[in-house]
Amino acid sequence: TVKPEECGLEVDGARLRYGDDALYFPRAGSPSGDVAGDLVLAGHGVSAPEDRSDDVPKDLKGKIAVILYGAPRSDRADFFPTAASAVYSDGWVKSRLLKARGAVGLVIVLTPDVEQHLPWPFFVRQAPFEQMVALS
Repeated sequence: TVKPEECGLEVDGARLRYGDDALYFPRAGSPSGDVAGDLVLAGHGVSAPEDRSDDVPKDLKGKIAVILYGAPRSDRADFFPTAASAVYSDGWVKSRLLKARGAVGLVIVLTPDVEQHLPWPFFVRQAPFEQMVALS
């Protein structure tokens, strides 16, 4: 269970408010944990050579990756078609890639385009559910 009063996220000294500005998802088997590191923008967190797309830095060792929710979008029919977009939007696929490149944490940013289809209250309702975490 997330205890918002015991959780925190600060960016440049500004504390983000749970439920209004940020959500923290509980991790199964891990009651607590602190993560610190430099924030590094990693695009959508996608490496898709077949679509000539890799917006994740090669070396994220000790860094916290900041990624955009979802997959890249384009008007081109051959760029991230529906099936590829679904695969590369998957949080587990992104998490594994980021971890493999050394990231110690992850911040996901919703874009206005995403919020048109999945409004903030949708994510707030999902927050209480535990998330599974790969430990190795």
